[in-house]
Amino acid sequence: MTRIGGEMELDFSYWESEPLQMPLRLALPYRLYTDSARSACLIALEELKRNGCHTAWLPRYACDSVFQPFEQAGINIRLYSMSETLETAHFEYEPDSGDIVYYIHYFGKQQTAVEQLIERWRQTGKQLWVIEDAVQSLLGEHTGRLGNFTLYSLRKFLPVPDGGILASDMPIDYPLEAALVERATKRMAAKLLRSQNLAEEWQLQLVQETEEEWDGPIRPRRMSGITEELLARMDWKEIARARRDNWRELYLRLSGSAPVFDGQLALLYDAIAAEEVPLGFPLQVLNGQRDSLRAYLRDRQIYCAVHWPLSLLKNEKHIPQREARASAELLTLPIDQRYGADDMDRMAQAVQAFYKGIKG
Repeated sequence: MTRIGGEMELDFSYWESEPLQMPLRLALPYRLYTDSARSACLIALEELKRNGCHTAWLPRYACDSVFQPFEQAGINIRLYSMSETLETAHFEYEPDSGDIVYYIHYFGKQQTAVEQLIERWRQTGKQLWVIEDAVQSLLGEHTGRLGNFTLYSLRKFLPVPDGGILASDMPIDYPLEAALVERATKRMAAKLLRSQNLAEEWQLQLVQETEEEWDGPIRPRRMSGITEELLARMDWKEIARARRDNWRELYLRLSGSAPVFDGQLALLYDAIAAEEVPLGFPLQVLNGQRDSLRAYLRDRQIYCAVHWPLSLLKNEKHIPQREARASAELLTLPIDQRYGADDMDRMAQAVQAFYKGIKG
C-alpha cells in the first residue's frame, strides 16, 4: 500500500529535468532568500526595532516556533484570539500606533478577519507595521497585499531541504551567514532515501538530526545551493493546480457524507477562492475522536498533520477554550502535488470507513 503524507520525497527526476526558470511571483517588491521562515522573521523584527517598534500582537493559535524570533529579538508580545474555525479574531483592545500586527493565513486561506481590522485601524490614522505569515500559503495570490513584510516557507510546499523568503515593501541589507550545507545535504539524503523506500531508520535519524539543528537559536543564513537548484526546476502552476484539484476532489467526496459522519466531523472550509492554494484539507473532528481517527488513518499508511498540538502552543496552560478546542479537533489531510484523484478517493473512503465502524 502506497503511503500518503509525511516527509516530502525528492526523487532523481528533479535533477534529470532541465531548469524551468519560472520565477515565484510575490506581491512585495523586495526579497531576501534565507534558510527558514524563522530567519526571515527575525530579520524583519530587527529592521522594525531600528524603526522604534517594541510591541507585537500575535495570535494565540500558532506553533511555538512563531514566537521564537520575537523572544530572541526582545519584542514585547501581546496576544489576540481566534475562533475555533480560525475565521474571526478578537483583540482585547486596539494596538497602538507603532505596534506590529502579525497574522497567519491558516491552511492557505486568506485571513480576512484580521485584515479587515487592520484596514479599519489604519483608516483611523493608526500607523501599524504588519507582518503576514504566509508559511502555509506559499502560492496564494492574496498574500503580500497588506503587510510591510511577508514570510514564506519553502519546506511546507516543496521537496527542498531548507528555504525561507522575506518579502518586504522596503529594501533590506542584512549580512546573512553562509548556508549550512551539511544540514541541507542530510535532509536531501533523507528525502532521496524515502523516494526509494530505503533505510527507513536512517531516514528518520537524518530528519531528527536536522530538526534538532533547526530548534536552536536563530542565526539567519543563506538558502542552500541545493534548494536554489531545485527551485529553478519547480513548475509553480502545476503545483498550484494539483493542490487545488485535490482539495476539490476531497471536498466532493466528504461534503456529501453528512449522514455517515452524523455530526461528529465537519469540514473546516467549504470553498477555496480563485487566488488561494491550500496547504492541506483541515477537518474538525468532534467528540474527542481526532487522535483515534489519526491513528486509524496512520494504520492505513495515511499520515496526517496536526496544526497544532496543544503542547506546541505558547503558554499552553492559559490557552482560551476556543484555541484549545481547535488544537484538540483539527486534523489536516495531505493534498499536495504528489497525489491525485485516486489518492483523494482512498483517503475519503478511509475517513468514511472510520465513522461507519463507530456507528456499527
